[in-house]
Amino acid sequence: MKRYLWFVLCCSVLLAALSAPALAAGSANRNPGVIPLNAKVGGLTYAEWGDRWWQWVFSIPADDNPLLDLTGEKAAIGQSGDVFFLVGLWNPAGQATVERWVTVPRNTTLFLPTINYVWWKAEVCQCDLPREEMIAVFYSALDWAVTNTVAELRASVDGQPLQELFQYRATSPRAFVGQYPENSIISIYPEIGTDPGVLDTIVADGYWLMLAPLKKGEHVVTFGGTYAWGDSLDVTYHITVK
Repeated sequence: MKRYLWFVLCCSVLLAALSAPALAAGSANRNPGVIPLNAKVGGLTYAEWGDRWWQWVFSIPADDNPLLDLTGEKAAIGQSGDVFFLVGLWNPAGQATVERWVTVPRNTTLFLPTINYVWWKAEVCQCDLPREEMIAVFYSALDWAVTNTVAELRASVDGQPLQELFQYRATSPRAFVGQYPENSIISIYPEIGTDPGVLDTIVADGYWLMLAPLKKGEHVVTFGGTYAWGDSLDVTYHITVK
């Protein structure tokens, strides 16, 4: 179970744990503060930002990784540009609750996973398959996991619940590459160990939210969900926009 939970990104069980509504034609936008799923920010789609989120997470040593941070002290490590990544909590035990305090500049877009999953070659090791067949296995397995193991999603901004969260799903448009440092958060895997290296075939899938820049002042953003087996994730960010 511990190994399986690592597939859950946001969830912080990764490791790994927070878009916009892909609304049915003709329906109203019930989440005006969420950037639409089909929009681009900085020239990138939700799915492309999701891949960059994973590359960022993998690139930070465990001692400084925001996924293991219980206060928000590590939130800005490795961040740059006008999009700020929020994360869940890595907690192999299952239940995960965390509250963090962060400061972001004005005109900053927030990108976060409610619940997400990731696979890479060393994790699943379909190494005997041709690369394209291996990638197809990744996509198929992730599709099953995302479709069948997420029982509930929840998120709110300043006490206002966001709606139709299952429609904010984004899948890697193609396999991508990531680098991990010495003593990374994935060092628990024997094939990774404590040395730095490269993950040369990664595929991700899950539910994300891209929040439009918040006004100057104090805000509270919450997100998370419940898995089919009963574990849950609840994340609270107290955000100061300066």
